[in-house]
Amino acid sequence: MKTTTMSMAKGIAVGMTVGAALGAAGSKMAQTNRRQLKKTADKTLRAIGSAMDSLSDMMGQR
Repeated sequence: MKTTTMSMAKGIAVGMTVGAALGAAGSKMAQTNRRQLKKTADKTLRAIGSAMDSLSDMMGQR
């Protein structure tokens, strides 16, 4: 139980750190070029969707 709790706490800490860094970079980018930010976000969402589809295919969930 202790190991699971520590792993979860580490995961949350890493997630918060990465989120803060991406938030700072994203806000800076949004101020400079909104059109490019929209393009990049669209590409990212498509890539995530494709990755999720591939994972579900590998696991036989379809």
